[in-house]
Amino acid sequence: MCPFPVDSIVNVFANIALAKSAMAKEMGLNLSQYLAVMLLGAKSSVSCKDLKNTLDMPGSSTTFVLDSLEEKGLIIRIRSKRDRRQYFIELTPDGKDLCHKAMRAETERAQTILDSLSEEDRAAFVNICARLHEMASY
Repeated sequence: MCPFPVDSIVNVFANIALAKSAMAKEMGLNLSQYLAVMLLGAKSSVSCKDLKNTLDMPGSSTTFVLDSLEEKGLIIRIRSKRDRRQYFIELTPDGKDLCHKAMRAETERAQTILDSLSEEDRAAFVNICARLHEMASY
């Protein structure tokens, strides 16, 4: 028997997803839009194909998300100079502002969690998170 129930891990992941959804709603976005903005904030420019693959969305859903973000003035599409059939997506200044606001809020929430832990638990938690990140990265 596992000393730490798998249900606890599943619940943590579910709570993270709920927190992301709540954050998206606070920003006036749905979860897919929020995740796209956060991904674009982590990279300066992303191709439509890479965005679709990273977010694991069908092409039609990716197009819908990008269209809605473009209508909100949060992204721009830039045609590739090498292959005019390909577009790259970048955040506009408003998109960058929104992304920075979301990142600050996420950092504050994470800091609140860390502050509630003892120094020893905090170090263990950070270590476990780093290991989970490695395992979950594709």
